[in-house]
Amino acid sequence: PRLHPPTILRARLSTAMACRILVAALVAGCVQATAQKCVGMPQMALIEQMAPDCIARCSNLCGPMNRIVEKYMQTLSQDSAKPLICASASEFDCLFDNMDVCGTLQDKAQAVGIALPGDGAKLISECQKEGLPID
Repeated sequence: PRLHPPTILRARLSTAMACRILVAALVAGCVQATAQKCVGMPQMALIEQMAPDCIARCSNLCGPMNRIVEKYMQTLSQDSAKPLICASASEFDCLFDNMDVCGTLQDKAQAVGIALPGDGAKLISECQKEGLPID
């Protein structure tokens, strides 16, 4: 069946609300991470559960990803997260270099609307095209 615009809007709002409830649960400590690499960063608890081996190898991603997730959850906009991604571009080299264990994390990010390119050079190129500062 064809969805009418109000139905699509409700679906998007429901997804947004579910994301915010999940973040609230993380902040409240209702969800515990199995890994403890990103201690003190509640937004990272779910990410650590999704890709524990990635975070174990790339614990340098904790701070940047925590800030990116916080910004994204506030706005639900990739555009608002993009400057933070570009400002941490070199931190993402570890993710790109370890796609065997970090591919899941990249897939999950894309599923919620945060598209990461396949490698660091592409990320830097995208940031430069948009005139965003790169670390």
